[in-house]
Amino acid sequence: GDEQFELASGGALVIRISERVLARLDGVHVMGGDLAFERATRHSRGRQTDERFDYGGAQLHAVTGKGYLIAVPDKRAFTAVALDDDIFYLREDLVFAFEAKLRWENGNVPGLRGRLPVVQFRGDGAVALRSERPLVRVKLPPQGIVFVDAARLAGWIGRVIPRAVVPPSDSPMGDVCVECTGEGVVLIDPVGDPGMR
Repeated sequence: GDEQFELASGGALVIRISERVLARLDGVHVMGGDLAFERATRHSRGRQTDERFDYGGAQLHAVTGKGYLIAVPDKRAFTAVALDDDIFYLREDLVFAFEAKLRWENGNVPGLRGRLPVVQFRGDGAVALRSERPLVRVKLPPQGIVFVDAARLAGWIGRVIPRAVVPPSDSPMGDVCVECTGEGVVLIDPVGDPGMR
């Protein structure tokens, strides 16, 4: 194939590098070509920082050159998402790899004071995520509103506006939930963020 990210038989993720890709390296058991690796750091407010890009697991690396990596799944499965001039927010611990041509920035869900780091991706390109179970998609219609247990929020696509709120007493939510308004698709992680549980 010629896609940047390809899901192969057995659930392996093939990452093709022609210039630059950012990826975690845990689970990568096969590589080929002429590749170089450098630790990636977080982007905040349009600038590169000195902070490690490693929330929720292994450090992400900038992989440059020409070649490929093959990551073998463990108990978690890979999913590849192609963006076509989209806005995609994904919880940082779920990010496995992405094309460097995407515009991206690290941030947080408003109101959670750094407890739920997310990465914003914009533009045309692909993102590979790794999760224990498939994510659930909830359509948010215009002027719609949904409440999500903060530990279960995986991300969103489109013009969704999240903010942390206190859930009603005796509700099925955790200690904190996220109110999502706007329009788009909200992604739910059935397992949840271990740092928020």
